[in-house]
Order: sequence, then structure tokens, then C-alpha cells
Amino acid sequence: MMSREICSWERFANRRAISSYTGLCPGEHTSGTKRVPGSVTKRGNPRLRAALVECAWRMVRFQPNYPPVKKRLAILAKGARATGAQRKKAIVAVARHLAVDLWRIHTARCSAAQLGLNSAQTLIVRGEQKRAPLA
Repeated sequence: MMSREICSWERFANRRAISSYTGLCPGEHTSGTKRVPGSVTKRGNPRLRAALVECAWRMVRFQPNYPPVKKRLAILAKGARATGAQRKKAIVAVARHLAVDLWRIHTARCSAAQLGLNSAQTLIVRGEQKRAPLA
């Protein structure tokens, strides 16, 4: 579904372009030397953004060793003492990282194993229907 929404992964020159297209990059208010970071811009494809956030929640459950999930596991773990707003901010950060990693895989900049994804996830990312045995 994500590949259909994006059409061509090669059209993005860098990771900032893919996160901007998904609308998962932080906004900013700048005036002179004053810089105030803002919330997520929500510009871009809303279906893709929703799919990435849903995939990020699945990554928390099924791939807890994925580096962006592991970094925020204290907030995202079931039973964690974090507010709903903190959990939502953390999952959006994981979703943005996932979008960048999918771009890296589809443009052959990295392999899924280098990014910390399991073999079953690799088949799902590439759009195949078969499931590989977990190692």
C-alpha cells in the first residue's frame, strides 16, 4: 500500500524529502535568530501518514529490537508510565524513522538487516505475500 501511495521511491533525493512528503517532519517558527520547534506539519499524504503510524505501532509489538523502537521503548512499552501525548510523539518519531528506512531499502542504500529489521519484516516491506521463518 505504501509503495502505491509513493509511486516511485527514487524521486526523493534525501531523507528530509521523504519525511516532508509524509508530513511527519517537525514544523518550525523562525524569526531572526529565534527558532521555535513546532509540531508535526501534517502536510503531505494523509493515507500514507496513517499507514506509517499504524506500522510503527506494529513494530513496537512485533519488532521491539528495531533501533528506533528500542530507543523509545521506555515510553512505548505496554504498562509504561507515560502520558498519551508522550506515547503519540514517540510513535510519530518511530513512523518518521520507518519511512526513511523504507526509502533506504527501496533505493538500495541499505539492506533491511543493516537497519535492524527481521527477515519476516523484509518480505512484508518488499510486498511479497509469503512469510519467512524467523531466525
